[in-house]
Amino acid sequence: GGILLIHQNHEWYPSRSHGQNKVDTQTQLQDKYDQYAYKIQQAIDHLGLSAAVYTQLTDVETECNGLLTYDRLLKIDIQRIHAINTRVIRHFERRQYSSSMTE
Repeated sequence: GGILLIHQNHEWYPSRSHGQNKVDTQTQLQDKYDQYAYKIQQAIDHLGLSAAVYTQLTDVETECNGLLTYDRLLKIDIQRIHAINTRVIRHFERRQYSSSMTE
């Protein structure tokens, strides 16, 4: 699921915005994204997950699950999301390397 953070004055249709997993602050959004990233790491370890996609990078009309608002204002600190995504990628690479060493 997505993460809903509404930025006042950056909505396509104010008062009609909706989404999933509502948070109230940028920090909460980043923390929720980080929780999703840890779930991905667990799925890599226990289910053999080999890919994951965050499908809604931007808010789309009234759905506000994006990491950017409808008018492309960042909702999340770019350095933090980079660090989170890098952690997941490195975790996957380590798992792939260690499993290839045991074959």
